[in-house]
Amino acid sequence: MQNGCPGEELTPPELFLSSVASCGVELVQVIARDTNVPIGPVSVTVHGVVDRSRQARPDVTVFNSMQMDFVVSGTDGSAAAALVEGFKKR
Repeated sequence: MQNGCPGEELTPPELFLSSVASCGVELVQVIARDTNVPIGPVSVTVHGVVDRSRQARPDVTVFNSMQMDFVVSGTDGSAAAALVEGFKKR
């Protein structure tokens, strides 16, 4: 119940994180296609932390950290890692 709201709907931070995850899945698929790397399904788990007591500025609230864990099926670990690195560079 952040900000006095009932907490029944998605919050803006949750929507942001899901958008970043969706972008990650799409870009990994695009990079695989463009580099002729065959892959299967791609999934991402995303986790963000907002610590209101440790913000860089008092007038805004930002994520203190964010972690994305990719699962790229249908290819080996080194090819999957290269695809994720390609996403991170974009």
